[in-house]
Amino acid sequence: MEFFGGLALVVGLATHLAAFLAAIVMVGAIVLAKRHAGFTRTDTTGYEFELAVLVMALVILTQGAGPASLDARLGLHM
Repeated sequence: MEFFGGLALVVGLATHLAAFLAAIVMVGAIVLAKRHAGFTRTDTTGYEFELAVLVMALVILTQGAGPASLDARLGLHM
């Protein structure tokens, strides 16, 4: 997911699927790995980065990739 999903988001191909999968991964990271660390901490990293990626993935999931994406150029509106 990390490499190919990120690449899909960058070029705008299958963006809804890639954003959905990224959101699932970030929810899992927050709930399973970072929930005890808190939002931000000085001695260790909190879940602020994962939360930011989750919000960005949800924005792409709801708004789409835009007219310059490969999805729009190929007519693949999901």
